[in-house]
Amino acid sequence: MIQISEPESSKSTNGFKNHPFWQLPFRSFFIFASLASVFSILAWFASLNGYLTLNSQGLLPITWHAHEMIFGFGITIAAGFILTAVQTWTGLPSIKGSPVIALLSLWLLIRLSLWVNNEYSLIAATVMQLIWWVIVISIFAKLVINSNNKRNYIFIPLFTVLACVQLTILLASYFQQHNLAIHLTRSSVLLFTVVITLIGGRVIPFFTVRGAKTEAIAPSEKVESLILPASIITALLYIVSYFFSSWAGNEPLQYLTGAVFITTGVIHFIRQARWRGLETFKVPLLWTLHLSYFAMGLGLVLVGFSYLLPELPFTTGLHVITVGTIGLMILSMISRVSLGHTGRALEVKPIITFAFILMAVAAFVRVILPLVGLPLYGWNISAIAWAIAFTCFVIVYWPILSTPRK
Repeated sequence: MIQISEPESSKSTNGFKNHPFWQLPFRSFFIFASLASVFSILAWFASLNGYLTLNSQGLLPITWHAHEMIFGFGITIAAGFILTAVQTWTGLPSIKGSPVIALLSLWLLIRLSLWVNNEYSLIAATVMQLIWWVIVISIFAKLVINSNNKRNYIFIPLFTVLACVQLTILLASYFQQHNLAIHLTRSSVLLFTVVITLIGGRVIPFFTVRGAKTEAIAPSEKVESLILPASIITALLYIVSYFFSSWAGNEPLQYLTGAVFITTGVIHFIRQARWRGLETFKVPLLWTLHLSYFAMGLGLVLVGFSYLLPELPFTTGLHVITVGTIGLMILSMISRVSLGHTGRALEVKPIITFAFILMAVAAFVRVILPLVGLPLYGWNISAIAWAIAFTCFVIVYWPILSTPRK
């Protein structure tokens, strides 16, 4: 099971590198990635409303927005999580202190380079991003391989593929292959659903049993045997579709692609139906996980129908996933992890429950308002709601993540 525990030495606060904030990556990564998401979404909001002109010499503005929200935010949270959880999975110590500071500093330099966003800073960001990925994957791989922790080997190729996709986005933008870059940002969202399929499938039933005091949840072996291959096939099918010029105009292929997305979404619904989500509405740290997982199935189904119904934009389903699944699930998970694994009770403050509701609202308006002819309102309300929600997280959890474990 995914649990995180800190060593007793993390309680020492002598010296900058020994400060609690640097003891295990989840503390600093959660705070800085959340701040990055607030900055990125507000910059995008300002750009959409004509208050700010984003540089487009490197990444196109739309690519920069997608890249920073997926990789600058989402993948950074995931990396901080697995580099911490791997310590419990393997029984071996993960990084702390100076290596965490160095890794976060490299991440900050990448964010700055992509904000400058010219051809030189883009190359610098690409090189630094390659180094960042090599470090992250090497640390994780060394620990799981040395401990023979075969159950978690799968994260090595999964994060390697995500690294390759991200680096290709940056290189494609440098060589002005902007359509490819945009396609791969969308592909990375689908690859992120594979990460959620793995981690969500482990923790949501477990947390539900413990938090809602339900009976043990027995997984369906048939569904579990289908869900991961279906998620991988769906992502790979979308990735390769770009490289076949006949795909977009081939009706049978469009129907096949749509059917694959819909089928995968339905499998997620069937899987989740066993998790007793209706018994979690009184527990904010639980209903948010169930709602965000449901949004993933819904998003995949909507993406599938976008191949069958020309009037339904592909991005409708995609934003159900990015905001309703990735955004809300991350906010819920980091709120829980930050409490439980610093020795606090698993009870969120009312302001965090408010933040959860804001994220649900953000997903709803981002999807619905554009469909009824009010796209700018949808984008703006969603962006502001996201920014407020993650600002609430930083304000509430900074004192928790910057002080010793209780």
